[in-house]
Amino acid sequence: MNRLLKIDKLIKQRTDKKITCSELNKELVFECNGILFTLIKVDDKANILLNNQDIRCDYIITSNNTNEIALFIELKGSDIPHAFRQIQTMKDRFSKGYLKVYGAIIYSGSPFTTIIQNSIQKAKKSGFKNVFVSRSSLVLKYIKNEIKK
Repeated sequence: MNRLLKIDKLIKQRTDKKITCSELNKELVFECNGILFTLIKVDDKANILLNNQDIRCDYIITSNNTNEIALFIELKGSDIPHAFRQIQTMKDRFSKGYLKVYGAIIYSGSPFTTIIQNSIQKAKKSGFKNVFVSRSSLVLKYIKNEIKK
């Protein structure tokens, strides 16, 4: 079993229905479609895997009984490059063994820019299957072993 799932203090939810992550008027909804997933709050003072200086994303959603999927989530203000660094750092540290790795960034800055487009391409080259970026809210669905918008 993945080492993230062994840290019960960080696990916020296990469900096969719907997972919602929200902070600072930003929200991600993940529809599980009957497959069991686990929500882990990474950016938490109780996180014994990281120290306070470590760059980290806010949440990770993982497929529960397999190492099929990991989704690294950052709910951000307007510093998009830093958000990409956060999900990349956590992916590099915790995604070993996952078949498909995704990222999601929900932000409150200016509309979609070339910085975001370039960051998405760079993230895909570094091993993300896809990175979803949206302003204020995002709904993702698990469909046939994939995460889709």
